[in-house]
Amino acid sequence: MADLCRCHLPLDPPTGPHWWPARDPEPDATVTAVAMYGQAPRHLRAVRTAGGWRTAGSLANHPGQRPPSPWPIVGTCWAGQEHPVVVVSNDS
Repeated sequence: MADLCRCHLPLDPPTGPHWWPARDPEPDATVTAVAMYGQAPRHLRAVRTAGGWRTAGSLANHPGQRPPSPWPIVGTCWAGQEHPVVVVSNDS
């Protein structure tokens, strides 16, 4: 069984394409939405906007009322743990 974070998301990366936002460069502009690996994108995802990334989904905290976040923190959960993110552009 994989190790889980306090936020209940897996700590291990997926076998497919993914990024560690704190370590990897921002993906090209064709990637318009990402979610932390293990997170349902309809509940929480990051959507590319002018100036950064905004949270969206049913669990987003005040979507549209906060300034966009920089790429390096997109994969950080509420517990402060870094998680890999995966493309969800077509899932959101």
